[in-house]
Amino acid sequence: MAELFSELDQIDNLEDFKVYRSKLIKKSAFWKQRVLLLKKKGGYKSNKDLAEACCVTVPTVRNWLAGKVPRSRDNFIKIGFAEKSNPEQMDNLLQRYGYQALYSKNYEDAVYKFVLQNRDRIPECGYRYCRKIIEMIKDDVENEQDAMNVPTTNLDERLDGMRDVPELTTFILENAEIFKSRYSAFYDYVKFFVSENGLNEGSKDTINKLAEIQGWTSSMKQAIYDIKNECWFPTRLKVISIGVHLNMTIEELNHMLYLAKMGPLCQQSPFESVIIFSLRDAALNDMIHRDGGIELCLSVRNLLEKFNDFDFIGDFMNDLPTEDDQGWK
Repeated sequence: MAELFSELDQIDNLEDFKVYRSKLIKKSAFWKQRVLLLKKKGGYKSNKDLAEACCVTVPTVRNWLAGKVPRSRDNFIKIGFAEKSNPEQMDNLLQRYGYQALYSKNYEDAVYKFVLQNRDRIPECGYRYCRKIIEMIKDDVENEQDAMNVPTTNLDERLDGMRDVPELTTFILENAEIFKSRYSAFYDYVKFFVSENGLNEGSKDTINKLAEIQGWTSSMKQAIYDIKNECWFPTRLKVISIGVHLNMTIEELNHMLYLAKMGPLCQQSPFESVIIFSLRDAALNDMIHRDGGIELCLSVRNLLEKFNDFDFIGDFMNDLPTEDDQGWK
């Protein structure tokens, strides 16, 4: 895929981008082959059996077999477990499709890493087992107040040496405050851009004013208020949507994804490649201004509407304003 990366970097017109993107669509056949190989090697006789092993629905498996790549990090983790991956293989799978590798300061990821590292010792070492552990400790993690501050490298080293669930549970609770605060830099970053896009009209509620001007959906408005209150769990599509609404450059949006513990915009994704091309084009045409305007949103919407092969971005499109929105001035 390296030649595709350099090719996208050089593209500066829509027709060439359409040709580039058509190559990405063909790459979906590789995902179909991967799922077929998983089905064969795992001895799953039906889509239902494979869905059960991956903790997903049968329609989801059908979509995978039709070449539709998963759109959530969690589904890639489920597949990694079904493939009996080790931690390195799991990280490679996640990063290949633009997601953050397993991260020790995320307590759910810490559980995944523990189980993957001990899969030869744990009879029930799949995704469901991980979720049982996570549900068992979730409330204690969220309610813990006193915690040690341990660097990520030390957390990784301690995880590597763990051999049983009680030891893992103690480790997570000792460092609960670290896990709780893992998105604090992300929250601060978004709040800074909300302020930067403020209209300086003396409004005490910058979020509400910006939501009115840009015609935000209730979903977008709730996400930003939750970020203000530092209680929102980042999801990739919504993070990208926030970046577009807050008039970020591609570099700024990628940094926000990094703070959300996610990989940068993925050039091999048919959807995210559209965002990349759109943001680059907008920057070249001086369309990115932190002024609360919706010119960038309209540009992204206009480009996305030129393609009809998406099956999962309805909420993203609903977030984007149109020229007819009442909030646009």
